[in-house]
Amino acid sequence: MFANWRGFFAAKGLGDAQYARMRHTLRTVSETAVFDDIRLRNGWAENYLEGDAFYAFLTQQEAQIRSLMQSIGYLR
Repeated sequence: MFANWRGFFAAKGLGDAQYARMRHTLRTVSETAVFDDIRLRNGWAENYLEGDAFYAFLTQQEAQIRSLMQSIGYLR
């Protein structure tokens, strides 16, 4: 199954405190009733990921898309 997802990425060299604040802010926003209403209105699945879990998801997505593109002859 293909999912249309959105993600936030931090710039290389971002300090630990800034990174922690960014993660906290995004997690907090994702847990609000307002965001839940927006998510439901747009038919978005609840799938908040961060850190290692997000990295694992990206790795899986890359493999899945690569396989799909190879199967249709777009990549060798």
